[in-house]
Amino acid sequence: MTLYSDSPLVGIVVCTYNRPDSLEKALDVLSRQDYQNIQVVVVDDYSECSEKNKQVCESFSGKITYLRNQKNMGISYTRNRGIEYLLNETDASLITMLDDDDWWPDYRLTKGVKVMKPGVGMSYGIQKMADENLRTIHEYPCNTSYWKVRLRALLFGTFFFPAKTYMFNSDFLRELQLENGNWYCDYICKEDIELGIRALYHAHSKSEWRVEYIDNLLAKWVQKKGLKKFFTRSYQEKDWKYFLNMLNSYLSPPMSQLVAGLSPFTRSLPHSLRFGFI
Repeated sequence: MTLYSDSPLVGIVVCTYNRPDSLEKALDVLSRQDYQNIQVVVVDDYSECSEKNKQVCESFSGKITYLRNQKNMGISYTRNRGIEYLLNETDASLITMLDDDDWWPDYRLTKGVKVMKPGVGMSYGIQKMADENLRTIHEYPCNTSYWKVRLRALLFGTFFFPAKTYMFNSDFLRELQLENGNWYCDYICKEDIELGIRALYHAHSKSEWRVEYIDNLLAKWVQKKGLKKFFTRSYQEKDWKYFLNMLNSYLSPPMSQLVAGLSPFTRSLPHSLRFGFI
């Protein structure tokens, strides 16, 4: 059972692949946090530049562990490995994730820790998309409750959850573990949003847990060159299959059947307009 204190240990999973410069920036973000009771685990997804990544980690002044996959396994496996390490090998009572293309404001951890009181399973806040100079290029809608997620799914055939801002109670995170022992599904895209929706549904179903929304900017996702092309392909061709699977799992049958009945064009139109694909 998680023990609470005024300064709980926060475990942070940092995933990286072939981007030592981005990894260095991510660790710099952590070194500038105004909350420093942290344990970092960097999981390297079989980078060709692993020696450089090790050097970057060694230069970090805080508590840090470097793990390297034996082969390239993808983001879900890499995140799962980091979570498993923190739950089994550390005393972290709170867990969050920072990919090497993410940016946090200095107060990000302080804001999260402040709301993670007994009974709070997860917190999340505002997330934006930024260019490589951290200029905001897109502001995401933020669904602040289970019911708003359901309403958005009904009206627009889609939903968004600010996956870059999650912070979990470690006991709550254990309850989210899938039958195969993982936390993140092995999806090509939206695997992080799936975890958030699953967490929201779990808290909605369990009276002992609740989810807290933080009305502050907590993260920026830095858009790299070529990302828009990737989104155009993956979101249009594959995303909706995963979307419908999630609806069938976490939303009521009448709603999931209604959304499934929408034409592919209708369901893809909000995403296309929102991300500027059309």
